[in-house]
Amino acid sequence: MKLSTLTVSIKVINHLGALMRILQTFVRRGYNLHSVIVSPAHNHYFSRLTIVAEGEPNPHKSQQIVAQLNKLVDVEHAFNHQAHQVIHRELALFKIHAEIDQRREIFDVIQNFEGKVLTMTDKVIHVEFTGDTEKIDSIEMLFQHLGILEMVRSGPLVMLKGEEQT
Repeated sequence: MKLSTLTVSIKVINHLGALMRILQTFVRRGYNLHSVIVSPAHNHYFSRLTIVAEGEPNPHKSQQIVAQLNKLVDVEHAFNHQAHQVIHRELALFKIHAEIDQRREIFDVIQNFEGKVLTMTDKVIHVEFTGDTEKIDSIEMLFQHLGILEMVRSGPLVMLKGEEQT
């Protein structure tokens, strides 16, 4: 069975245990968490969460998760976002093995995907990329044969398009 992806943004009051209660809502309904990003909101009384989870393709179940989240005391609001409604970005840091004869190819990828070199030694280049998930996946595939020593991805951040609050 093909699983469906659920992307939820949540504005939550900063209370001890709030994150655990939120995550349990997904787990109890059989969703596997792919990424959880927590950051302060512009009002430091609140935090913003972006959660990407995967589960059975059941629209009722995903609606039920969002409804349950909105019932939690610490949650100001939770929304399930469709891709066309949001701006979606991810950050990735790559540590690439970079022998002299590979550097031209590495720098071509960096330039074509608008990456930023963070540090460089005679054997290693650290690079930063931002973009949607598909862009980061493409960069990972291109670097795979060059020797990724390490990679860290943030998971997607989302913000509603237009004037409405996320």
